[in-house]
Amino acid sequence: MRPFLKLIQLIGLNKAFLLDSGWRQDAVASLGPVGGRGQGTDLQEAREVASTAQAAEPPRIVRLAETSDAFRLSRFDGIQEHVNVVLPEVFPGAIFAGVKTALETARIMAAELSLPVRVVLVKPTGLTAEEGLTRRLALADHLVESYFTGTVEVVEDTRLDTSVFGAGDTWLVTHWTTAHAMAEAVRRGQVSARNVVYLIQDYEPGFTPWSTDFALARSTYRAGFLPLVNSSHLAAFLSSEEGLDIPADLVFGPSFDMPSLQASASARTTVDGPVRVFFYGRPSKPRNLFSLGVNALELVAERLGATGIDVEFVMAGEGGADVDLGPQVMRNLGSLTREDYFSLLSTVDIGVSLQYSPHPSHPPFDLAISGATCVTNDFSGLREGMHENIVVAAAEPRAIADAVLSAIQATPERGVGAFSPLAEGALGEALGAAVANAMVRLRP
Repeated sequence: MRPFLKLIQLIGLNKAFLLDSGWRQDAVASLGPVGGRGQGTDLQEAREVASTAQAAEPPRIVRLAETSDAFRLSRFDGIQEHVNVVLPEVFPGAIFAGVKTALETARIMAAELSLPVRVVLVKPTGLTAEEGLTRRLALADHLVESYFTGTVEVVEDTRLDTSVFGAGDTWLVTHWTTAHAMAEAVRRGQVSARNVVYLIQDYEPGFTPWSTDFALARSTYRAGFLPLVNSSHLAAFLSSEEGLDIPADLVFGPSFDMPSLQASASARTTVDGPVRVFFYGRPSKPRNLFSLGVNALELVAERLGATGIDVEFVMAGEGGADVDLGPQVMRNLGSLTREDYFSLLSTVDIGVSLQYSPHPSHPPFDLAISGATCVTNDFSGLREGMHENIVVAAAEPRAIADAVLSAIQATPERGVGAFSPLAEGALGEALGAAVANAMVRLRP
């Protein structure tokens, strides 16, 4: 047997040998010169074996994101029309913030268009069909009980390949992964971009390092969908950063639970005791600047001795250990229920709530509206003048610490904070009005 082919047989047609050019060259070199009349034939046959082995390998499927192919096998020729709200995933006991706003938006859209609602979940779960059915029924029951009247159809990821959507359906996408899934459906000719509303609730490219995900998240802003934007601050940033022209009537302000905030304010009483500083701490969310906030509060704790003011530090937002601030320990109250959250607000004198993204976030306003002073970080000069009880400082520890210390020193003179609602339209239209405006533009 020829030397080169004998070597291949000895190593069992090793895939790495055949396909890794560096290894192959080293192996050939180790044989020394290959002499005789068969040299050219040996090398040609070796190349043919390598080529055959490589051709036998199954083609590698590269998906841009885990939701890229979500609708690839779905049909879009159904007769019955729906409002389809597309979400990565939904858990009945954990519907907060962005998911809650998306469901409320879908409810208003359905009422405006007199169409039933379908909730479409596109994040792969790996569930069996039976597990998917259990999940679907539990979620549908919860949605009907809490958000929608009548029946709500839920399409989870295990059913997407066999689902039939209406040819004239109206779509609502929100998190960039859902917008990307719909953009791919548009690219395949399955859906018209004119039928899609994009609920933009933050600048989500900033949630990831510069990467494929970063590029994909940015690309969704150019998918041709009708934008519906959460807050004038975010709309201003999208205009400057992405060049988007967002009509003012498609910008809505965040929705706050005013009755609960008013109750928190009413529960405030003048009591003897320490000034209570509350830190909204979420170490798992980089944009909430956890380490920066803790460092700022360490500086505050170090400087308190010179003021003679007694201060108590508490934190909530995520479970975890208490935080050592040096001279003091900040007690972690963990994740709170809605009731416990509003109860806590009634005991807070000063809040520290940071978020490094253009959306101003809810906690600073919850604190300010309920009567507390809240220190938050600036972002691109967008946050000055948001509310009379919100103090804006540069996003660096000493600036945050200075603002917190000043608020602590002013607390005795300021007294008990009162209910202070946000001026109407300060952050955008009411959600219902903005959605109605979007429906007129979508279906003139």
